[in-house]
Amino acid sequence: MDSKRQSLQAVLEAIDRIRLYTEEGRETFFHDTLIQEAVCRNLVVIRDRCMDAAPDLVKSFRLLGPDSPAPTDSAWCQARSRLPEPV
Repeated sequence: MDSKRQSLQAVLEAIDRIRLYTEEGRETFFHDTLIQEAVCRNLVVIRDRCMDAAPDLVKSFRLLGPDSPAPTDSAWCQARSRLPEPV
């Protein structure tokens, strides 16, 4: 299997793991830091494997570009505004 195909297979596997980890819903996700960490780890896998498979395409997306911190301050502010208050 070529490296691009391997990278895309890894992306599909990471998506499947995220679906599995989040199948109990938002409440469970927001109250279980282990699930949050697992989902974040798989998002990193997706980002990295997309960079491996199509670096030129990914560079066109500012949030995923290698020269941009991820998440950017504006993206983090948007995400933070949607998070529930800590319990």
